[in-house]
Amino acid sequence: MNPTIAEIRAFVKRFGITYPLVLDPGEKVGQRYRLEGHPTAVLLDRKGIVRFVHTGYLRGEEKVLEAAIQAVLAGRTPPQGAE
Repeated sequence: MNPTIAEIRAFVKRFGITYPLVLDPGEKVGQRYRLEGHPTAVLLDRKGIVRFVHTGYLRGEEKVLEAAIQAVLAGRTPPQGAE
């Protein structure tokens, strides 16, 4: 099921998300990359290589995501979390 714009806005507001989100109408990108759920975070390094994928969200997982982002920005392999 695809979330509606209203559901996405409510999610962003509820969790205080300030980074850009990308929608996938028609699930073309989701099908191509075999995404299994919403939200899915995909971190790419500077060369465009996928370094971390995280599906879903539970309170507290922002720490896992932040650690992965910091690692990728520093050129390190991100910690394995909920890939």
